[in-house]
Amino acid sequence: LVIVMLKIKEKSKKKKEEIKLNKASKTTLIICIVVLSILILLGIIGMFSTNIQYYIWKLIIIPINSIVYTIVQFFVLKIGFFTTGIVELIAIILFPLAFYYDNVSRSKKLSKKEKTKVINKVRIPEFILITILFSLLINSVILQNNNPKMDQLYFKSKVNKEYTLKDIEDTIEYLENKVIDLSSKQIRDKDGYIIYDSLEKTAINDLKKASNKYDILYGIYPIKYYKFDNTEYSTDPSTAGLTAPNAYNVGISYDESATSLLNTITHELCHTRGIMRENEAVLCSTIAGIESDNELSNYAAYLELYNRFIDAYYKIEAEKAKESEKRMHTLCTNNGYKEICDNLLKDTNAYVDKSEELVLVTFELNTYSKEFLNNMFDELKNYKYELYIGEEQVTEEILFNDSNSSELLTIKIKNNKKTFEQLKPFLKDNKDKLLSIRQTYSGMYSSPEMNREEALEYYLSPIPETNFIDSFNEKKMVDIYDYSRVVRLALEYFDYNNIK
Repeated sequence: LVIVMLKIKEKSKKKKEEIKLNKASKTTLIICIVVLSILILLGIIGMFSTNIQYYIWKLIIIPINSIVYTIVQFFVLKIGFFTTGIVELIAIILFPLAFYYDNVSRSKKLSKKEKTKVINKVRIPEFILITILFSLLINSVILQNNNPKMDQLYFKSKVNKEYTLKDIEDTIEYLENKVIDLSSKQIRDKDGYIIYDSLEKTAINDLKKASNKYDILYGIYPIKYYKFDNTEYSTDPSTAGLTAPNAYNVGISYDESATSLLNTITHELCHTRGIMRENEAVLCSTIAGIESDNELSNYAAYLELYNRFIDAYYKIEAEKAKESEKRMHTLCTNNGYKEICDNLLKDTNAYVDKSEELVLVTFELNTYSKEFLNNMFDELKNYKYELYIGEEQVTEEILFNDSNSSELLTIKIKNNKKTFEQLKPFLKDNKDKLLSIRQTYSGMYSSPEMNREEALEYYLSPIPETNFIDSFNEKKMVDIYDYSRVVRLALEYFDYNNIK
């Protein structure tokens, strides 16, 4: 683009001095055009065949991403967000070259022959750098429009199967038993937090092992992470790691518990393989965890899937879901397993600019003293909030009369940036005393509103085939962010692998 602009500027001069490309420059330009043309052609062809999509992914996307993530290890630049390496690096080199080119072409001290020689030397690296830049951008477009779904690659026989409510119930029972068993096997400190070694290495080892079975996971993974805390970054509560290789380095918040953190790191590393849809990145990370030789990885994966299934089950059988979740909560309240307590806790600035509500959910009410409840409502008295037990809205008076209840209380607070900043000290101080602290807004990262029949169809029916090329409007782009489809993908995975 810089060269095009400079050429236009040159044409506007009254006296234009013609400088022709030499043979080396012409050859470089032709090679660059051919490379870009092939990439564009493959991207178009790949849209019409899952098999071609697979080979594009394996032979183009993964190698390009691997090269990029190898290089960006040395260029972790924090510019606004966690923007890194390649595009910025190319731009940093291109602009001095373009500036040099412009000055040489204007120089009156050099002869035409000397100018031609110098400019041709500059043109070769410019053509190469521009080709790399556009290759990365085209690769990102190919990613979005040639993204074969993991179940269509690996669980083909299960893609069109209709599952039943019993399949969900059996899976929840299986996951619950796995979580209970594995939670007792973790090595913990005196406060109940899991003691762990390098989670980055664990995640990479898990994915490398999984790549023996799922070959799209081959490749070089980024090993350098930008570590941040939640007070520093106000857009994403846990990570910054994007699929596109023009790309963002993986940034990790270490405020999370070990299981959430390991899932998060593995999830973001899955994105670097070109796995763009969030539900498939969750599936990828949980497959890597389940098939790992590491018990922490197993535990993290089963806990992640349990929570995904419980979210779905609440839409279908709310009372049964509540019973299962209460059994799980005893691992926290009775055994002191902090990752269970913290699983939904996000004392962060997550999406604060868009968030409409701040939602606090308690443990069973009978676990609290009236003094604690009084102090909590005293802290919240200056904010607009609503209280719910189940779906029923209640008053504080009703709540205190029923404080021995085994029900959970939900507090919905009208949220804005100022409210959240004021409440942060309270949230931090009471993090261990609440089941969940989350911010919500309509749309992204939430499953669709639906009644029981709609939920059954949604979770049990095959996932429709889509192409991102048709999804440039915001409503259709939800396909990228729809985490709730993990349930369907996991049913196919367990079924295919005959896991009961």
